[in-house]
Amino acid sequence: MKTLSTLVVALLSAVVVSAGAAPAGPTRAEVVAELSRARASGELAELNSEDGSISLRRAASTKTRAQVVAELKASRDSGELALLQSEDPTNFTRVAEVARRQQLVIAKAK
Repeated sequence: MKTLSTLVVALLSAVVVSAGAAPAGPTRAEVVAELSRARASGELAELNSEDGSISLRRAASTKTRAQVVAELKASRDSGELALLQSEDPTNFTRVAEVARRQQLVIAKAK
């Protein structure tokens, strides 16, 4: 009987200790604060837009217009652009191969 009561006390102690552990997820206050921040920044309105799309904020470009035009020309010349714009789903493997060859050419040029 003494062993049984010791076991019950040990189990109850374990339950009490585990109940005092920190919650696994964010607290209610943290969720409410995150919601308020999303509303204030307009992020929530973007997610709930009428057309169902998520508008992406513009990132500052790190390339000049001339660099972008040169990349477009290289993509056209290599056939990568045509592969990307085609309806054939098997073209993605060919696009990857073209891109890999371009990276090799760029690496050799440096």
